[in-house]
Amino acid sequence: MIKCFIFDIGGVIIKYTNAEYYDYLNVVSRIGKAQIEANIEPLIAKLEMGEMDYRDFEDKASTMLKIDKNELRWMDFFKKNMIVNKDVLGIIRELGKKHKVAFLSNVDKPRYLHVIKLIHPELFDYKFASCYLRMRKPDIEVYKYVVQKMGIKPNEAVFIDDRKENVYCAKVAKLHGIRFTDAKALEKSIAKILHQE
Repeated sequence: MIKCFIFDIGGVIIKYTNAEYYDYLNVVSRIGKAQIEANIEPLIAKLEMGEMDYRDFEDKASTMLKIDKNELRWMDFFKKNMIVNKDVLGIIRELGKKHKVAFLSNVDKPRYLHVIKLIHPELFDYKFASCYLRMRKPDIEVYKYVVQKMGIKPNEAVFIDDRKENVYCAKVAKLHGIRFTDAKALEKSIAKILHQE
């Protein structure tokens, strides 16, 4: 029996991915998108795990990219370009009438503190952010930790994420998994899983 639906934030509850940010950095740094990702991804991982603070991230990222810190615009770019997916919030609101709802997100503290105010935190029974957990998807242990904290079995949870590797690892951890593309397809996938019970 499905007891809980667990949503990713970036790319699902909000319309935003770091790919857009890398495009911006490519324009200001002119070092190429592949090189930007190679330089920035490890720093973002540390930021999202709470192993690095925002100032250190800015210092290291701007040095690696050979740009001024003001041009980095990590938070400014995010605030300007992220959009709350109201259709997904509608789905969450409906699911919450009969099921527990949670989110599990790889996110740094500045972005998390900004987003949490916009996505109606009262809709979520559980909130899991990597910067506080000090674990990050797609690590199998994060899925195990989350279901344990919620007091449910893995097969009683449905995990929704836009990233293939995150959904795959949720399934390896014995959760049901849905790869998010859009709200309509999500509704169909949820209905299918609930119908199979």
